[in-house]
Amino acid sequence: MIVLGGRDGAEVSVSLAREGKKVTLVHGESSGSLGEAAYIHDPLRKDYLKDYLSTEQNLQVLTDAKLIKTENQEAHIDTARNKVVGLRLHHRCAGAAFG
Repeated sequence: MIVLGGRDGAEVSVSLAREGKKVTLVHGESSGSLGEAAYIHDPLRKDYLKDYLSTEQNLQVLTDAKLIKTENQEAHIDTARNKVVGLRLHHRCAGAAFG
């Protein structure tokens, strides 16, 4: 499963990983901004979230990355090292969060 958007998608990614899903979080910025969603005001909650993002077994986090395209059941993601990663898509789902 691929989640786009590291700030708002961080908690969703952790929750899905804890449910046993294999999750890849694609975040377009550096790792320092992960867990910095506008709706999280408690500094302790932010720290816990950042810790969860680095320790969940079913969760892979790609920072400085962006989705290039999806085709033939595969998502092509450009990472910080200019390496295109192909991830298999089993289902497609779209969602949005607005602050």
